[in-house]
Order: sequence, then structure tokens, then C-alpha cells
Amino acid sequence: MYYNRNCISEDVNLALHYFKKAEELGCEDGWMLNAMGMISQKTEKIEGKPYYQNANKYFKEAIEKKEPSAFANLGKNYYFGNGLKKDDKKALTLFLQAEKLGYKDREMLKAMSLIETALYKNEINIFEKEREKNEEKKDINLQSCPDYNELEEEQLQEIDDIQATIQSNANEFGIS
Repeated sequence: MYYNRNCISEDVNLALHYFKKAEELGCEDGWMLNAMGMISQKTEKIEGKPYYQNANKYFKEAIEKKEPSAFANLGKNYYFGNGLKKDDKKALTLFLQAEKLGYKDREMLKAMSLIETALYKNEINIFEKEREKNEEKKDINLQSCPDYNELEEEQLQEIDDIQATIQSNANEFGIS
């Protein structure tokens, strides 16, 4: 009640006090652990800056209890580098698990979209570099072929058709 403002005024410190008491008495509810992480994240500061270590500890404990929002919260901290080394792949993995468990929020979905876009662009860059390497090898191989200059027009047209098909397929997938 102190955390969600049900019937009484919000007092996060008192809520955290009761959550900790419940934890001491053996209550290990995933929602409660996630709430403790959220409160810790909002209230704990060192030299005026947020201190995320306890929050991340609570989120990890809540994840063990399969609390969907804890997956998202820890994922956000990986995404933003809050108390953890920034790691987009870990963040995306946690976001996907939260989504699988039915949890969604705007900040999580936006981060997922940005991560997926960055990963996609990275894959495209890798593909482009490999294609350039292969193009260089093809040019070297064709030029070193003694009969290259003696290919008939029909064979040259066939090579051009194959290259056009490859380019068409690449364009279809947004790779040019």
C-alpha cells in the first residue's frame, strides 16, 4: 500500500522497510523483489548519483522467481549501463523474455527496436565486407584465367545474367 498509493499516501522508504521485513521473514515474492529494486533504483544515491547495485541485485532475485517486469528492468539497466556494463545483447535477451512472459512497456519496446536495428545494420556491414572481399577475389580469378578474354559473347551474357540475379536478390532484401 505504501508503494502503490492504495488508500494511503505513498512513502517509498516505509514501503522498502516493510518489503525488507517481509524478505527477512522468508517472503520471496517476485513482484515484491522487483518493487524493492524499483524503489532502490529511485532512492539510493552515492554523491548525488543513482546507485544501481542493490536494484540490480533485487531484479536478478525477482528474475529467479520469473517476475516479467524484473526481466525488463534489468534489461533496461544493461541497455543504459546503469550499474552494469552496457550490453545490448543481454538487454535484448532480457527484453525478449519479459515479452514472452507477457510484459511490455514503451521504454522497453523502444530499446528493443533500437538494439535490433543496430544489430541488423551490423549484420549488413559484415555482409557488405564479405561481398567486397568476394568481388575482389572474383576479379583476380577472372583476370588470371588465361581463357577469360576468349570467352564467347554468350558466356559473357550468362555471367552478366547471374550477376544481375544476385544483385536483384540483394536489392530485394535491402542490400545494395
